Parts: sequence; structure tokens; C-alpha cells
Amino acid sequence: MKINFFVEVPNPREATETQKKLSADLSELINARVKGSGVASSWSGDVNMILRVREKRTPDALKELKPGLFLAFDKHLLENSDWQIFATVVRNAINANLNVPDEEKNCMVYFSAEEKDTQSLFSAAAADDDSEKSAIVFEAREPDFTLDEVIMSDKERRAVMRAVTMIRDKELIYNKWGFKKVDKNEKSILCFHGVPGTGKSMCAHAVASCLGKKIILGSYAQIESEFVGVGAKNLVALFKAAEEQDAVLFIDEADTFLSKRLPSSSDSAKHYNSMSNQLYTLIEGFNGCIVFASNHIKDFDPAVISRIIEPIEFRLPDFQGRKAILDKMIQDTFPLRGGKTDRALSELAEATEGFSGRDLRKAMQIAHAAIVWKYKYELGVPEDEIVAELDDLLQCVAEVREAKEKINPAAKPSAKDMLVSFAESETGEPII
Repeated sequence: MKINFFVEVPNPREATETQKKLSADLSELINARVKGSGVASSWSGDVNMILRVREKRTPDALKELKPGLFLAFDKHLLENSDWQIFATVVRNAINANLNVPDEEKNCMVYFSAEEKDTQSLFSAAAADDDSEKSAIVFEAREPDFTLDEVIMSDKERRAVMRAVTMIRDKELIYNKWGFKKVDKNEKSILCFHGVPGTGKSMCAHAVASCLGKKIILGSYAQIESEFVGVGAKNLVALFKAAEEQDAVLFIDEADTFLSKRLPSSSDSAKHYNSMSNQLYTLIEGFNGCIVFASNHIKDFDPAVISRIIEPIEFRLPDFQGRKAILDKMIQDTFPLRGGKTDRALSELAEATEGFSGRDLRKAMQIAHAAIVWKYKYELGVPEDEIVAELDDLLQCVAEVREAKEKINPAAKPSAKDMLVSFAESETGEPII
């Protein structure tokens, strides 16, 4: 995802220092959340973020996030389930970290997938639909992975096995050995946290497999609804389904629900707090196993963290980890000259430093397609006679790395570069 930042102020040539700082703080905050979100990194298009300062009008489409700060997302973004998840991450991040000086209120932040134009926002209102809608139905499924299939460091594996043992042998630990007298909590809650693509979701499936249970997947995109009250119904339905089907409950991007509750009395804050309170109540009454996954565990409410058996951090794989992952991804039937030797795996592991497991899979997927195109279609080699070179794989790795760096550039635009006047913003032409 690439975020294009625009700041609209009454007179950019006389932009105040507080306006410049506000725009810089907001751009830094959103850039950090984009880099830390697997959902955001999978979004292929550009997104425009517009900060409009000292606006006298308050469009109905904008929801008050905190006093003097309003936020909205265009319908094209929220039609995408991944963006629904990231939108909640953005709400939480802005509310917790962005301070709007009194002299700059009202302040309005608008995310759009369309051309940079806030006129549609100010000419149309997003009407709430109070229609009665039913909660969705959640079905448990067989886990996709076992623990043997998940590449983890020794430290990660030990932590996972400790947590699984705590759940699987609860009768022995809590009742026969009497630990219940020490810990009245007894909740079977795990939390996997860390950067995107490091195997958190895979490990949730593996935990379910290890416990001999099916798994139910829940996410913000499934649970939240545009209809008032339906999100809470979906939460209840999710926990009820997990209990009735005796399944492990996996909630991805859990920080969208479990961040610290919002102090504001705005409608959006009341809605978020209501959903959070509902979830806390359901957690307290649930006796099964819950696995949370998050890229932002520091945003969690302390009340939730205290109930987790052991927060387990998943880090980017080291050299040996990358070798092990590549060994699994490059099948013995792949026609690599000289075969899948230790030297070949070592060169690839060296070239992929900083790659997550997801990055490695993407690089090998692209490499397979590139090799077919090169040998079968460009060179006319029959399928059964194709022999790929190690350099073919290394070239694709380099191209994937280059693409990653373009998606997540280190540099961000300056506040001055983003300033646009209210009048000229309608044409999309910056005046500075």
C-alpha cells in the first residue's frame, strides 16, 4: 500500500507551526501502521489521506473520534474486508497517539481510494442503516497445518509447547497438582504477536491440530458490520459456535478489538467501547481455547494481557530458519541444476536476509513462474527438459526485495510538501 498525504489548510503560505507538526505527526503515525500491518502490505493500490484543518462544517459522513477530531473512509475502501481491518487499526492508532491543538480544531481526516477530492465527502452524508440484520454463521474447519509443518525458532517452539501443555494438561496442573489454589484464572488464551508474515496464523492452526480440535476463524472483517448492533451479535455467534463445536477460536488482527478503551464520548468511541466490553464479557465466560494474533500487542488493554497464558513473539526467521523454510518450499521435483544442495539453500538464505516466511513463499512462487516463462516460452525448451539455474532463483529474490522496498519506502513527505489550500484542493493542484 502506498499512502499519498495531503493537508488542506485555509492558507498554506501562512501555515502555522502547529499545523505543520500535526501533519507530520499524522503521516509518521500512519506510515508506521502501514509498515506493521500484514493487511496493509497486501493492499495493491494507492490510498489518499486528506487532513483538513479548521473546517467550519462537519459532514454527516465524518464520525467524531475524539473532541475536535473527525474521521471517515470512503465506501470503496470499506467494501474491502482487509481494509475494514486496517481502518480499525487506524482509528485506534490516531485516537491513542494524535493530539490536536485546541487552535486547530475542527480537524478532519479522510481516507479515499479515489482521486484526491473531498467535495464528495462534504456534499454527501453516510446514512446509518438501522435495518434488522441477522448474525452470520461461523463454521469450524479442520486445521491446515500441524506443528511439524511450522518453522519456528527453538525459543518460539518451546513457548508454544508450554502454552499447549498448559491447555492440554489442565486437569493435571490445576486440579491434581493443586495450581488452581494459586491461579484462579485458568483461561486458555494464547497470543501470537510480531511482524506480518512470520507464521502466527499457521501456528494457530497447528495449535488446534495439536489439541485434536477444529478451528474457527474470526476477524474484524467478519465480525464488524455496517448495521447498528450486528457486530455485537456476530461476536456472540462466534463464541457460541466455538463452544458448540468444541473448536479452537482464532481471532486475527486482535488489536482491532482489544486495544485500550477510548475515553471519548463520541459515537465511534461509544461503539468501539461497547464492542470491546462485549468481547471481554464473552472471554470471561468462555472455557475453550482462544488464540489471538496481533502486530500491535502494545496497544492491548492490560486486562486482556493479564489473561494470556504467555504472549509469544514471532520474529523474522534467522539464517538457519530461512534455510529450513526454503528447503520446504523448493520441492525435490523442482528441476534445479545440481539439485537442492546445502550450498544452494545457503546462498538463497543469505540473499533473503530480512524476509518473512510470507516473503520467502512469494519469492519462490514468482521464481517458479519466471522460470517457466523464460525456458518454456522465451527459449522454447520442452517442459520435461527445463533445468533452472540457481541464478534464476537469486534474480527473483532480488526483484522481490526491490519491490518490497518500493512498497515500504523509508522516506516520508515533509509537512510543507503536503500542504494544499481548501480552494485549490478541489482541483487536486497543490500550491506549495
